[in-house]
Amino acid sequence: MQTGLIALIALTASAFAKLTNDCDTAKTAWPAAFGTLDTNTCCQSASWGVAKCKGQMITSISVDSGSYSGQIPDLSGLTALTEMYISQAGFTQLPANYSAALETL
Repeated sequence: MQTGLIALIALTASAFAKLTNDCDTAKTAWPAAFGTLDTNTCCQSASWGVAKCKGQMITSISVDSGSYSGQIPDLSGLTALTEMYISQAGFTQLPANYSAALETL
């Protein structure tokens, strides 16, 4: 019984994770950068330059110098994020949590 319940919880969590795409996650975590995005199309817009995607997963974030300030938000929910380019962006503090996939900051 307990094993079946654990399997059901894992299956439900997996299905829920697929319902929320990275655009939703980014918009919630960093409204200043992602707040005006249509979460259904943020990975489909070639003209929008902050995020690069593979499928519906954000793999790279690049912000212009001086565009933002303060602490870099916790983007650990972006599980495919491998690169963040934030040079001279005005950030004052690194986040406590990072995406486990992050290779370049």
